[in-house]
Amino acid sequence: MKHQQRQRTVLLRLLIFLFVAAALLAGPAPQLWDTAAQSAIAAYISETPWAYPALKTLHIMSIGLLYGCLFAYGLRALNFGRAIPLEALGDHVFPWVWLGLAINVVSGTLMFLPNAQDYADNPAFQLKVLLVLALGVNLEVNQRIVRFYANDGKPTLRARIVAIGSLAFWTCVIAAGSMVAYTAA
Repeated sequence: MKHQQRQRTVLLRLLIFLFVAAALLAGPAPQLWDTAAQSAIAAYISETPWAYPALKTLHIMSIGLLYGCLFAYGLRALNFGRAIPLEALGDHVFPWVWLGLAINVVSGTLMFLPNAQDYADNPAFQLKVLLVLALGVNLEVNQRIVRFYANDGKPTLRARIVAIGSLAFWTCVIAAGSMVAYTAA
């Protein structure tokens, strides 16, 4: 029963990511971004001196949570810290990874609202969003692949490649996010 519930949760996560990706790739009309920028929450964020800095702080802290946990897991998948079983570490860090991702998406969305059109037109932001969506799916898949390819607690070459790829792509997300402020449409 627990396995079936977990499968449903995985499927739901994948469907949500695919739905959001499809909506972004469909290119929402500019009036959608205008509506978002004129919403009450966007006005509150724009007009309250502490709101945007607080969201930015939360966003950066959640990046640290997400990437820090993934980095620890990636190092273990690369065969560092052999005293810690890979599956046990995964059971511990992945709930935190998903929490970090959820906080990051919510805080990022709230920071997006006041300047929705500017962000929507920004190529670095577009790249960041597409990478985050792809890597959200990738998280679920990699979580299973690395465990599957860990033989007797010793990660195989394939598990190591998956871990390196995941860390490299998440580094690209962070770099793209950093470039948003310096890239114009």
